[in-house]
Amino acid sequence: MCGRYFFTRRAELAMRRLAGEGQAMEELAVTREQPDLPREGGGMAFPGRLPSKGCPPDALDVHPADRAWVVCNPAAEGGHAGTGREAAESRRENAGHGLGVAAMRWGFPGRNGQLIFNARSETAAEKPLFRDSLALRRCVIPAGGFYEWNVRKEKVRFTGEDGQPLFLAGFYRRFEEENRFVVLTVPANASMAPVHDRMPLVLAPEEAEAWILDGSQTARLLCQVPAPLEASQEYEQLELPFL
Repeated sequence: MCGRYFFTRRAELAMRRLAGEGQAMEELAVTREQPDLPREGGGMAFPGRLPSKGCPPDALDVHPADRAWVVCNPAAEGGHAGTGREAAESRRENAGHGLGVAAMRWGFPGRNGQLIFNARSETAAEKPLFRDSLALRRCVIPAGGFYEWNVRKEKVRFTGEDGQPLFLAGFYRRFEEENRFVVLTVPANASMAPVHDRMPLVLAPEEAEAWILDGSQTARLLCQVPAPLEASQEYEQLELPFL
């Protein structure tokens, strides 16, 4: 599964490259319950939480129900890249490119107040809640990495090899006045299996644009095994033998 990830400056730069260098990222206004957190060095404001202990110094944690940056197709059928200035900037700066950046909330509203923030890649196309979004409104979620907890409740951090940022595959749909996204999950690869039996569908950088824009590639990408990841944790619980 994927229940928390973090966003970094490197993830921001990777997102800029994917969406097109011309996009005026600093002009994307994001409103949320908490104030925007300005980035050093003229970077974008990001609607995330403060970093967890052990995170890179420039990382911001993202939890379900937070608003976060995604890369999508602003012209997707039945979807909107954003509202107000977000949508206008995305359409203007990405005319002819096909990709844009938008702030969306993580998780679809479910029954009894539940939040649905993951979808299984094997069955998403069959679920009425997900079917149209997977077919028409795919997106990628840029991340510095993500977290998972093992059976001993120890938090493990996963990143790309050499700390490279990740592109998580997802999709979105509109609920009332805002877009919301879900992260797709797949069976764990060899890097993830010792910690959990599922993981986010991580796309290679060269696959991200095809995932968003080319529906003929969807079925293939849904079935692929993500590339190896690097795992780290702050501590490992020791088991002492009984005397």
